[in-house]
Amino acid sequence: MTVEQVNEKFKDVEVMFNSYYTFTFTFIGKSEDGYEIVCSYEGDSDSIYYFNVTTNPEQFSECGPWSNVVIKDKEGTEVFLESFGW
Repeated sequence: MTVEQVNEKFKDVEVMFNSYYTFTFTFIGKSEDGYEIVCSYEGDSDSIYYFNVTTNPEQFSECGPWSNVVIKDKEGTEVFLESFGW
């Protein structure tokens, strides 16, 4: 899958805040057709204060910019892995 395909296919999938560890916020979601989306935002001690985190589900397309995105299919096979250098 390309970045454009991922953005189009998963733009409306809801992701939820899952964890925070050493300046990395991780969000997880699942599409209706069974794909698991794990996305994270990495920063430093200054930049993380500008990243908005809520306890409500948010659409994949409205979060970010993501630092890393991993997508797995129903069988758990990784179909997309991208690290973005914004």
